[in-house]
Amino acid sequence: MNKAIGTSCIMLLTLSAASAGPFRWAPASALSATGGCQPYSFDWPGAIAVDQLDDIYIANGLDQSAVQILTPDGSLRTILNRYPDWTKRTPQLSLGYYGLNLAVDSAGHLYLAVKSRGTVEKLDANGTFTVVAGKPGDRRLVDGSASQARLDAPGALAVDNDGIIYVADTQVIREIRPDKSIITLAGNPRVPNPNPRVPYYADGRGMHVHFMSPNGMVSDGHGSVYVADGYDGGGDDPPSFIGLVRKITPGGTVETVAGSTDVPNGDFDGPEANGVLSDPLSIAIDPAGAIYMAEPLGGDNGDGAIRKIGTNGELSTVLQAADNYPNTEVHRPSSVAIDSKGVVFVVDDLGNLHESWLHRIIKGQVETLCENRSIK
Repeated sequence: MNKAIGTSCIMLLTLSAASAGPFRWAPASALSATGGCQPYSFDWPGAIAVDQLDDIYIANGLDQSAVQILTPDGSLRTILNRYPDWTKRTPQLSLGYYGLNLAVDSAGHLYLAVKSRGTVEKLDANGTFTVVAGKPGDRRLVDGSASQARLDAPGALAVDNDGIIYVADTQVIREIRPDKSIITLAGNPRVPNPNPRVPYYADGRGMHVHFMSPNGMVSDGHGSVYVADGYDGGGDDPPSFIGLVRKITPGGTVETVAGSTDVPNGDFDGPEANGVLSDPLSIAIDPAGAIYMAEPLGGDNGDGAIRKIGTNGELSTVLQAADNYPNTEVHRPSSVAIDSKGVVFVVDDLGNLHESWLHRIIKGQVETLCENRSIK
């Protein structure tokens, strides 16, 4: 196992809740419920994306009902807020708007998979939201034209250079074409796992493919899409976490390129054929072609980790949760994204403990940009 990278400059990022304003840097310190990163401006972060201008988008808040943008010049603004009252942290459930996943295309448009609405939505450069696919509230798996097609529970998504949107919809991968029609690219919803307590997957094409739980997706810019495919134990106690990296080629073939179902709760480094993953939730690719994954739970050596598949095919551990919490570098990372310079950003969240972090990794060094501990 490779050792975690050492921390250099631990910093605290102070935000102004639900408003625009500059970042203010200060030495890291313990936070109260009302100081520093406000609990209602950086609480329960669950997804992250970076555009071509290196703007950072974070799906934030209880059940990810809000989206904020952090720009390279250090400004923050909220671009989507479905909380009628930030002080109560209660999402506006009447809108059915929660459970967001994010992706950005090459033109800088932000796409949101809204699981609760059964939609994929788009925020364009003018700040206008539109529904790209699906019909709010009509959640079904239906292929067809823009007017006919429906999404059921869209989660992870990715956008390629041709404007095609790939979205994980339950256990299948759907393809949303530029004309907004939808096809099921891989997977068969009518063939569920015959034994939910045993991990089952199948490579191949079309309806012969089976995914366990596609949690993260990313386009490599060359026509292929990588999928973080996980298994959370199917109700086992204790749970058995298993993870795979699946590749969808330009021809539509699905192949497994990393991970194994033979070793639950493992996080072993090594060549692709020998490396073991533990239920990755997010996946990203750096400019050199290396693949990064966020694993929040289940590894033998800690609760969470950032893993990497190098361009040589070697699986390694970049960051690893340690036993000396809360002074470790990573806890339960839920999402990872990479900017145009190869800087890795990590959203790290302890969920119901209301403890959240935003880290970045630059040239092998880790900095904590934002730290919110609303419960000590």
